[in-house]
Amino acid sequence: MHYCNKNRTKHPTQKPEGVFERIILSASNEGDTVLDPFVGSGTCLRVCQQTNRKGIGIDINPEYIAMSQARLEEVFMGFDSIDERMKRVPNDLNDAQIRIEYIENHINWFLNNHPDAIAEYLDEVRAKYYDKMEQSGQLWFFDKYTVSV
Repeated sequence: MHYCNKNRTKHPTQKPEGVFERIILSASNEGDTVLDPFVGSGTCLRVCQQTNRKGIGIDINPEYIAMSQARLEEVFMGFDSIDERMKRVPNDLNDAQIRIEYIENHINWFLNNHPDAIAEYLDEVRAKYYDKMEQSGQLWFFDKYTVSV
């Protein structure tokens, strides 16, 4: 994590929460237990806390244990980042039913904690699949996620 990020701790190798979020969402379900044998600054446990997983952290350095505990007690104001790969749209969503299921699952699963990223994701979907979605009568899908102001 860049040294000037407002969420940066004094840990020398702190990772962005977005990276852990993508891994944890991909590899576990809500309620699962995730083990972090080198807890460091507590990023993995913080993401577990916010995605309804149980986290267990271990570290040889008592300062890092204290740092992690303090981080878990902080008020959650949103993740410090999003893994850019979570906004990518595959190139092979040619089957109409699979396309809608995939896009909706991706929004509900990966972008659930990043509502501000949904519009950008849908722009990418439009760029790749607008014609196919028009042909299959799926343009209603965009209205489902459009917020009126």
